[in-house]
Amino acid sequence: MLLEDILGIQCTDTILMIRPSGFRFNPETSTSNSFQKKPSDSWKNKIHENALLEFDSVVQRLINERIKVIVYEEQSSDSLPDSIFPNNWISFHPNRKIILYPLQSELRRKERRNEVLDLVTQRLGITNWDVLDLSSNENKSMYLEGTGSMVLDRVHKIVYAADSIRTNKEILAQWASEMGYKIVSFSTNFNGLPVYHTNVMLTIGVNFAVVCTDIIPDIPERNTLIRSLESSGHRIINIDIKQMSNFAGNMLQVQNSSQESLLLLSDGAAKSLQQEQLSSLSGFTKLVDVAIPTIEDVGGGSIRCMIAEVFY
Repeated sequence: MLLEDILGIQCTDTILMIRPSGFRFNPETSTSNSFQKKPSDSWKNKIHENALLEFDSVVQRLINERIKVIVYEEQSSDSLPDSIFPNNWISFHPNRKIILYPLQSELRRKERRNEVLDLVTQRLGITNWDVLDLSSNENKSMYLEGTGSMVLDRVHKIVYAADSIRTNKEILAQWASEMGYKIVSFSTNFNGLPVYHTNVMLTIGVNFAVVCTDIIPDIPERNTLIRSLESSGHRIINIDIKQMSNFAGNMLQVQNSSQESLLLLSDGAAKSLQQEQLSSLSGFTKLVDVAIPTIEDVGGGSIRCMIAEVFY
């Protein structure tokens, strides 16, 4: 398969982003997300304003890089703390398939809105979506938080998933059966807890993978992950726990309208990487770093979490 064909399968040129109306610290998610930092009282009044400045800067940067960005402008009445992270509740797939996901935080469940789908439908001119709704699993306290819980090798049909309260194995198996994917799952230990989402410790590109193997305590599971990545043609770029804590694992490779591949990462992640790691990544793809410190600190997620890839 030609590299440009692989790029077209793995990397989208169209993304969905949500401009929030009430970005703030979510205490419900902080119990399992140790990346979140609770803001001081003096900082609270500036959080939403700073997040919007960061968000708008990211959108403009992506547009300048010739990526198609669909932005949903959240209404002030919504005021949802984590709506800036849409990839947890929706994913778009070829053949016009949409999957809706169960979320652990009750505050986040209102993020699933028909208005968002209506906007995507309008922008793309698509009306006959095939929707798989898994959200009813919330009634059984079972969760699978989209492409936060799952990192997808779309070319080889492999789904990588770190076990956690937000990544239920039963729903994962249902997803894999529906989508025709093989599962590679593993346990993690980060600050005494499972890492809350797989996409903070693993990024899958066309021919590279960024991964923090140090947080996988079970050596056979670690080796299985490494073998799977290598056998599917990915050059592994290992990051340490400190780099992962700076969101160096939370990247996303996309393509622009000229079929140029771009790796989106935060400037905090870029600054944490060694020159050798940056050079290796630059050999595979163009690096596009963005400054989102407020979103990272308060929300506990980075640029990958802010993007729902739109395949159709």
